This record gives sequence, C-alpha cells and structure tokens, in this order.
Amino acid sequence: MDSQNYYQNGKFYFTNIAVLLPANVMPENELGQYLDTRWVGTFKLNDDRTHIRPIIYFTGPWNSILTVKIKMLILNTQPLTWNFFGYPSRETYSMSRTRLLMDEEHLEGPEIPISDVLNEENGWLSKGKLSVEYGIEVLAEKRVDGVCRFNFHAYTLFVSRLKFDFRGRDLFLEKELTRFHSPLFEDEEEDWMFDDMIGKLRLRSVRNCLQIVHGVNMRMSMAKAIDILSIAHFLEFHTVLEYCQREIIQRHLDVSHYDLIRDPYIAFALRVHNYQSSKWYTFLLEFAMKLGLRHYLVHLLRDYKSLKSMAQDLKEVDLELATGESMKMIVAMFIYGNNFTRN
Repeated sequence: MDSQNYYQNGKFYFTNIAVLLPANVMPENELGQYLDTRWVGTFKLNDDRTHIRPIIYFTGPWNSILTVKIKMLILNTQPLTWNFFGYPSRETYSMSRTRLLMDEEHLEGPEIPISDVLNEENGWLSKGKLSVEYGIEVLAEKRVDGVCRFNFHAYTLFVSRLKFDFRGRDLFLEKELTRFHSPLFEDEEEDWMFDDMIGKLRLRSVRNCLQIVHGVNMRMSMAKAIDILSIAHFLEFHTVLEYCQREIIQRHLDVSHYDLIRDPYIAFALRVHNYQSSKWYTFLLEFAMKLGLRHYLVHLLRDYKSLKSMAQDLKEVDLELATGESMKMIVAMFIYGNNFTRN
C-alpha cells in the first residue's frame, strides 16, 4: 500500500488478540497529533461477533469537521502471489475512501472474519497480533468559525500540484491556479524555494494568503489584513491584494480598537515597511501607496478634513516608494479635493 504518500502513516495493532477478543477488550493505539487533533486506531466487532474491522477516529477542537482521505490494509505475513489466470493466492482486506469526518466519528476499515484471523495458518497473525497499515491525509478542515480551509501539507490534495519547500515544510498548491494568480510561480521548476525569504515570512501568514488564492472566503481582523497584504505583495498575488482591501473597507476595519503594535500578525509588515511607533497613520498611508492599494488609499484619503492636514502627513511619507498610480491619486486629491474620493 502506498501509505507513504499520506502525511500521517504507519501501523497499529491488536496485540494478544486470542485472549483480549473473547473478553471484548479493544486496544486503542495512539497514532499521534495531526492538525491539532489526536488520532486513535482501534478495532470493532460486528453485531454477530463474527467479523472484526479496524477503525480510526480523531478528537480535537470543538465542532471540527475534516475532509479526510484514508487508506487501511490488514497485513498478512504470507507473500501475495497470482496464478496463471490472475487470481491472488489469498484474500486481501483493504479500503480507500474520502469523506467528511466529525469529532469522534469513526472511519471504518475492511471487515475480516474472526475465524480466518485466529487460524494462524492463514498468516493474519504475527506473534499473536493483528496488524493494520494506514495512511491519513486531511484535505480540508472546518473549525468553529465556520470557514473551510485547505490543508496545503496534504500531498494528495490536488491532482495537478505545485510543490515548494518552506523551511523544510512542503506545501502543495494547485499548479495552474497558483501560476495564474502570480508570475513568481510560472517557472517550470517544481521545487520553488523561499531561499531569499527565510527569516522574513511566517508559515501561518503564507498559508492564510494561499487560502485566499484558492478561493477561501476568509474573515480577518485589521492586523491579519495588513499581514496578508504584505505577503501577497511579496508573492505578487494581486487578487489577494484586492480581496483584503475589500475586507477592510466593507467591514469597516480600522486601527482604533486593536493594539496592532503588539499583534504578531503584522510583525513582518512592520519590519519590512519601516514602521515608526510615532507615525502609525503615516505608516498606513505609505503602506497603501507603496503596495499600490488604490481602494484602501482612497479609503484613507476620505478621512482627511482638509488638504492641509493631508499635506502634513505626506511630508512624512517616502514618496519615492509610492507607485505611479498612487501618486496620480494624490495629485487628483489636491486638484479635486474630496469630490475625487466620492467618485
């Protein structure tokens, strides 16, 4: 079984099955932590107690729903061969499926007769234990906020995938979609590296940006919006720049109700875009002009009561960093005043 292609894989066991099974004792095998969830492998009898099957379930954050791709194979000690007519030398018990899974809901594996298992000549037992090989891949997750997010660490998430290494962690993206949204990813080289970005980008920030690229309708605070805007500008995802500006404007996000300076989301933005603690509003103005955020820039210009106050703030802005489009908007503001921002 190609379980090695799954992010979480391995084996779990029913040890001393001949003794524990009559006592109706089902051992639980800890499979480890995956996406802040605890995974467990165990076994289940049918109602007639004639067959047994492996099952896997997870426990995690309240109200979690996962889209899971899973494989299970009951192992046999005897080699599998085929005769001249293509028939196997013994039965095989395996399953592969993709389904939605809620907290503590079971994923059931293949069912095998208990009589076959306990007959040691059939090879299902190795030193008195029944062994199951498994592979688990969480393709997407939906948490309490109601937003369904892709798991970009899942190798099998997309058929046409683009892989790049982020500090030793592989991220798998939909190839054509990613290349459509950013020219940085148009190179045919699959293993696109962040060599020149090490120490600058956070994995969580990059994943948030990529969720929007892949169509996830994320909700965000002002701090998260600034963070994602910085990443999107760095990676040239122009559609994400548009999305974040819309979120800020339509949801009336501002800086008045947040201690943004201490928020870890904007650490990258503050460091890269030369933030000064005494010039927070000027920082936002320069940030919008530098990244070419034309919708957000108009949103900021509307707040000025007079051209004099706007000119005062512009003296603190490094206009050499502004895009040509941003400079045209500033000039238009001086010519037409607030009538420009209303159009």
